[in-house]
Amino acid sequence: MTLKEITFDILRLLQKSKLVDDSRLSDRHIQYKIHQYRASGIRETFLQTGEIEPIWVQSLGVEAVTNTTYTQTEQEVDTETKIILPPIVTATTTTTTNATSYVEFTEVNSADDVNLVGCDCTIGKYIMPEIISLPGKRGSFHDRGIFRVSQASRQIPYFPTSINRFYSFVGSSYRAKHNYYWKIQNTMYISPYNKKISLLLILDNPLDAGITENDPYPISATLLEYIVMNILTKDFNIESKVAADLRNDASDALIAIQQQAMKR
Repeated sequence: MTLKEITFDILRLLQKSKLVDDSRLSDRHIQYKIHQYRASGIRETFLQTGEIEPIWVQSLGVEAVTNTTYTQTEQEVDTETKIILPPIVTATTTTTTNATSYVEFTEVNSADDVNLVGCDCTIGKYIMPEIISLPGKRGSFHDRGIFRVSQASRQIPYFPTSINRFYSFVGSSYRAKHNYYWKIQNTMYISPYNKKISLLLILDNPLDAGITENDPYPISATLLEYIVMNILTKDFNIESKVAADLRNDASDALIAIQQQAMKR
């Protein structure tokens, strides 16, 4: 389901309730609330289960797109029958080369960034969009809102640490030879530097991954229900029973439409 469809359904439910002044309704406000309750719903679900649902995770950068082009031969005449032959249509599939599934890090050192003072090393730096911060295990440096960091091939990972811990084993330690990342607020650093990095994140605003309101929105059916009910009850003060009845009526209407369509 797309963000546009979710927004439309919520606005329709609010208008149907006749309890809300239409002047309070706007697509932008509803979409802001959808993002907000998606984030809180993900945090609550994670705290209850300790599990990451794959649908929450998004990749920064645009995946390569496959395009199919069709070519048509000129019409020919059969020399024996003098019948004009239909043109031959052939398909050629190509993959765009400028689309990427990675983001590009900037090469920095202590002269470029005050956070790196005291480290005689070259680091990669990238300003991330806001993520939904999810705690790792006790004593872990892993914010699980950062699902995975790796080289663009996604075969060689970077491991979470803190800047102080990284400083502690820079030098001759064997640990310094491993791939690490850490973040300071929304800035991510990696060592060793690599320009092209794959980032899989749980974003606070899914649109920050480059999707539009017409693309599938990264939520499950359970989370969608949570979002809709919270907007109806908490933001527009519709009683829970009334909100549930509105949702049920809307579901029944959708089923009826689908059944009518199948009979045609």
